[in-house]
Amino acid sequence: RNSEKLRLFAKELHLVDIKQSCLDACLERFGESSEGTGCLYHLTSGNDLHSIASNSATLVYSWDSMVHFDKLIVADYVKEIARILAPGGTAFLHHSNYGAMRPDSDWAKNDGTRSDMSADLMNEYAGDNGLKVVKQEIHGKEQGWGVDNFDCVSLLYKPG
Repeated sequence: RNSEKLRLFAKELHLVDIKQSCLDACLERFGESSEGTGCLYHLTSGNDLHSIASNSATLVYSWDSMVHFDKLIVADYVKEIARILAPGGTAFLHHSNYGAMRPDSDWAKNDGTRSDMSADLMNEYAGDNGLKVVKQEIHGKEQGWGVDNFDCVSLLYKPG
């Protein structure tokens, strides 16, 4: 659903997933090109973006997936995001903040199967990889998530 909107603003859209069936569904929906936007599909092992060129992305966007990724997987992805972002590029990442309440917890037992990731860890990972945290918003009951301090949206920037 997000790719449908993002493709309207991009010349090239890289769709990345760990499941081939998800990529196949997007390929069926968007094809290799959709209304002037080139669509490329990448199967990942679950913690890398190896098939995307360094310094080539102006925006990395993740919504409603990373909330389930273990904090060590998120660390790997932030390193990869720093690699693929072009100078001046931005990453918009929706991730768990459940680790602020229950660090080192088991995602399978956490509310909403949220990982033990946190906003503070995202700050650390970003800084370790030369990215700046421009903004973070903690989401919870007020946004309809059912638990306070549940998720976080982080906006990261790669300095030029």
